[in-house]
Amino acid sequence: MSERLTEKCSFGSYVVKDYADKGDTIEKVKNHEIIDKLGKLEDILEKYDLEVEELEELLDDNKYAQNVVVKQLVELQNAKNEENTWKKACELACDDLGLYEDVTTTQLKMKCYYQQAKKGNDSH
Repeated sequence: MSERLTEKCSFGSYVVKDYADKGDTIEKVKNHEIIDKLGKLEDILEKYDLEVEELEELLDDNKYAQNVVVKQLVELQNAKNEENTWKKACELACDDLGLYEDVTTTQLKMKCYYQQAKKGNDSH
């Protein structure tokens, strides 16, 4: 974020910050930068037909949406990890039991067993 041109006073209003170190008169620097920055902000608000309060609400909603997407991506990755674990379990079962069928067939059988076990647990 660029440097603020204003600061909030203890009573809630905003005042222009002191820009004496810029080598120009404070008033000239403040007026030019404030007008430029305010103009850019107003251009954005006008472009999207927004009021300041609506912009803040929109940004808050966007942050919420981002959090939802991240949560879904984490759940998707967890599901992929679970799938990989099942695949590895099927391979280990085949090796341990001396079965020589392909992993896909074993995986399908394991899923059937899993579903049967799940139905049995849900009925309790």
